[in-house]
Amino acid sequence: MQLILEQLGTAPPEQIVISDSPFSIGRTEEPFSHLDAVEVSSLSKRHARIFEESGNFYAADLGSANGSFRNGEQILGNPQVIRSGDELKFGELAFRVKIMDRVTTADNRNGDDGMRLVLTPENETLDESIVVSRFPYLINKYDEAFTRYQTKLPEQLSFISRRHAHIFLRDHQLFIEDLGSTNGTFVSGTALDEHAQKLEDGDTVAFGGDCFVYKVSTVSADDSESLPDELIDSHPADRTVFIDSPTSFSEIFDNSPEPDVPAAKPPSSSASELRSANKPDTSASRRHTNTTVRWRISALIALAALIGAAVLFALYNG
Repeated sequence: MQLILEQLGTAPPEQIVISDSPFSIGRTEEPFSHLDAVEVSSLSKRHARIFEESGNFYAADLGSANGSFRNGEQILGNPQVIRSGDELKFGELAFRVKIMDRVTTADNRNGDDGMRLVLTPENETLDESIVVSRFPYLINKYDEAFTRYQTKLPEQLSFISRRHAHIFLRDHQLFIEDLGSTNGTFVSGTALDEHAQKLEDGDTVAFGGDCFVYKVSTVSADDSESLPDELIDSHPADRTVFIDSPTSFSEIFDNSPEPDVPAAKPPSSSASELRSANKPDTSASRRHTNTTVRWRISALIALAALIGAAVLFALYNG
């Protein structure tokens, strides 16, 4: 299938033919950078993505400032299925969706063309290489390739985001895109911006800093029967993580907020309550003491009055 966006409000309508998946929508992306400057200014740099998966097209908002809408309803969190006739709006840019049948070749978006990616650690503190045979591949702190460092490198692991970056195939070429990570993705020392970047043999990729740094090697479909001998020698099975299941674009571009981490429980009040329970209650004692003092003072005053009266009586009768 092929998706066409027809811009509303223009005569004749401008058409954007989408042949890449994922397709990037943003003010510095082609062809949006050439549209009306005022309308394009309503787009974020990383505004939205459109992708094809499992026979459907989806639209996903990436936390844009002015939002993405399908038939007037804002797209939040999960990517939304889009169909022919739908109206999509990104910021102030509105489009009508057309989906056309087309003759397709074997789908290579999930790695069916046999391409393999080998990531070799450049940092001696990292123990294992990563071999990816299915795409797209989501880099995140919860992936098995990184969770094994929870004990050894907990602080460095915290620099990798929940949805950090992803690597995907397009026209038999590997690309990497940062997903708005907190600490960035770097290719050969340069931080990625909002654009996806092609990966080449010999590149280095770094996720979140200078710890998780890997050298890139690719094995094409023609050589996919087995890894080259030099790679096999340098990547023993017991020190290699094999990624052979693709991540769905629906998961990669899911912009749902991260689940709330339960707040740390305040120190248990049971101990303080126990101390309070075992502590003598001095308030009643203080009240009793005060009452006794007042009674004694009153008694002394009364006694003094009686003595004074007795003295006066004696003097008067004497």
